Amino acid sequence: YATEDFLGLDQLNTNFDQLSSRYLNDYYLKKNNNYFIKHFFNLVLIKPNLNEGVENETVLLLSSAKKNLIEKNLNESIKKLNKLNDGDYFFTTWKKQATHYDQVANLLNKL
Repeated sequence: YATEDFLGLDQLNTNFDQLSSRYLNDYYLKKNNNYFIKHFFNLVLIKPNLNEGVENETVLLLSSAKKNLIEKNLNESIKKLNKLNDGDYFFTTWKKQATHYDQVANLLNKL
């Protein structure tokens, strides 16, 4: 474990938020072939809604992954991210870092 970079939970949260925004921007750009929307997405970042009532399955998966991350349930976050179309392109490194964090935290809890 010592040879890998160890990110704390705060950094995992920050990275997750950035990756989620990039993923959602890409997701909506692919869905909408509109010049205005493409230009608009270059100016803003979209974040998944953490409130109830999300109907879009992709946004729901990201919201659930974020909630699990907040609750420090990283394995469930990873499971949600694994269900996303093209999710590996955006989240592969994050999932490895989260797995590493979880392993180190479990090891420290056993001490």
